[in-house]
Amino acid sequence: MERRRLAAGYATGTACAKITCVQGKYTIELFHDGGERAGIERILVQHYSLATSRALYKAAVKNNPDRLVVLCDRSHILARSDQPEITPPTAPAVKS
Repeated sequence: MERRRLAAGYATGTACAKITCVQGKYTIELFHDGGERAGIERILVQHYSLATSRALYKAAVKNNPDRLVVLCDRSHILARSDQPEITPPTAPAVKS
């Protein structure tokens, strides 16, 4: 029984149940105090929606102002809390 509970993701001796995480394309990563060289402390969020991920990233930056927070699209970095956000240039409007 104990082995089944551990395999199912339940902590022994606690009332906490396993929280199912959404496995998404976009991740928000929180780094240790030393920044990028110190390594990732944990992945805060994984989500499929870019709009939702950006909103959650902004909230994570506000909650962790002195820490490095990174928004990634798989292995590509979309935003970093230690650098200003860069938006891609928009294409000029086509006149018809």
